[in-house]
Amino acid sequence: MSLYRNENYIIGGIWRVPDTDTDHFINQFNSILEPIKSTHKIILLGDYNIDLQKNNSHKNNFEICLQSNYLIPTILSATRVASKIQNDQEIISETLIDNIFINHNMNYQSGTIESNITDHYSIYIILPEIKKPSIEPDTIKYRLINNSRLRTFHCYLNHLGINQVLDNYHAESAYTQFYNIFDYSYNKSFPIKTKTITNKYSQKPWINEELINGLKRCDQLKKAANKKKNYRKEYTNFRNELTTKFRQAKTKYFKYKFEEHSKNIF
Repeated sequence: MSLYRNENYIIGGIWRVPDTDTDHFINQFNSILEPIKSTHKIILLGDYNIDLQKNNSHKNNFEICLQSNYLIPTILSATRVASKIQNDQEIISETLIDNIFINHNMNYQSGTIESNITDHYSIYIILPEIKKPSIEPDTIKYRLINNSRLRTFHCYLNHLGINQVLDNYHAESAYTQFYNIFDYSYNKSFPIKTKTITNKYSQKPWINEELINGLKRCDQLKKAANKKKNYRKEYTNFRNELTTKFRQAKTKYFKYKFEEHSKNIF
């Protein structure tokens, strides 16, 4: 819950576990909203696992619940597009189960972002009446060290005569000679670079360069699959493997964090 411009906002994240009692969920959902619908502005984001594209009793009851609490859906197109290969045929299913519900009198812009991280599309909403304070992105300085740059470093040392230091029997001048050659070679081979750390990656620190490169490759395969169907199986297999890697990286990260703070009760 937050207060903005003397108005109370309820911002919530919701996930309904698949294959659980839908009617029970709707009743609980309604009981939470009833007391606050007139006193708060409401923004609810989540995966409700109720397909608003279907015409069935669950969808109809859910819509009645939303309407009675002055809420409207802001996402109107499919948010989960899943594909699988069965008998060498591609089967695609589209459902609208992720959404952002807000009060009907709020101005907004919303949509979906096609992503290969999961088979759920990312959803977003922009509310002009709520302005996010500008935060300067964090920057870090680092040196890129890899095999190629190490070879460059060795070449600089040899070219500038690092071995000749051994022929200098005056300690002070030998040190100065060694330091100048080493310092020049090091800075030339491993220059200082600056990297901007955005909120996206600071909030998901388990995402590394390997996973980012995997996303790029997945995008390339998807474009190829859209042009030629014979790439579809390769794309689907790669996407599923990448999804598994993302889940493993996230699990490993939080396992480490829990172990790191296991003895800290605060």
